[in-house]
Amino acid sequence: MELGGMSSRHPFIMLMQWAEDFAYRKADRVVSMLPYAAEHMQRHGMAPHKFVYVPNGIDPVEWQGPGTPIPPEHGDTLARLKAEGRFILGYAGSHGVSNALTFLVDSARLLQAQPVTLVLVGQGPEKKSLQQRAQRMGLDNIMFLPRVPKASIRRF
Repeated sequence: MELGGMSSRHPFIMLMQWAEDFAYRKADRVVSMLPYAAEHMQRHGMAPHKFVYVPNGIDPVEWQGPGTPIPPEHGDTLARLKAEGRFILGYAGSHGVSNALTFLVDSARLLQAQPVTLVLVGQGPEKKSLQQRAQRMGLDNIMFLPRVPKASIRRF
């Protein structure tokens, strides 16, 4: 409803709510990355014992060793920014509505007088509109780079 701007009375939303409630009642287990989602799920028919919380995070084993090098475009950009004495604030991940990167782009305006550059690495349906927003705002302290392999995130 929030992402699509739909009313709780919209037929599609009502159908989706029915499906959600049905799934909570019939599932053997319900897994969420949100630790407090159980309350919502229980209000919609899930028995408390079905809830399993699995935190979103990293596999520490993947972060051992030197890691996979980042692409040259990324390495050259970061090296240049460092040589200019810039503080680099990085984000690596999807550029979608649910990632709320509009707020990050808007915050770049507050940092324009500081030696700070925001570097956003990734792809997603909102990337182009985020780039256009930064351009409209005249921001020269934010950069958008292509995605990197997951194994390179650590080096980024």
